[in-house]
Amino acid sequence: MALLITEQWTNETHQAFFRMIRIHWRGRNPVFFEDRATQHKSPSSLALAVELGIEVRLLPRATPELSAMDHLWWHTKNSSRKPANRLDRRIGPRGLPVHLRPEPP
Repeated sequence: MALLITEQWTNETHQAFFRMIRIHWRGRNPVFFEDRATQHKSPSSLALAVELGIEVRLLPRATPELSAMDHLWWHTKNSSRKPANRLDRRIGPRGLPVHLRPEPP
């Protein structure tokens, strides 16, 4: 599957993504859980989804706990707040988690 990276996610980009999903997931019934961004709820995007046999379910407003992207960004932002020279207690001196380090001879 190709990766779709753009500087801006527009109606056209979103619709191209729907087409790409349909090509790669033939014979399947994908369901998209999307936030209420303009390009996700635009009539042209929703009509294309129906035409392609893709079900779109819009998430309720103000429910970041349901959004996978919000979870991803939360972990990314919080991991960048740790000082670079601080060693995580779960990681041993060899860079392996403590429970995976080999026992000394």
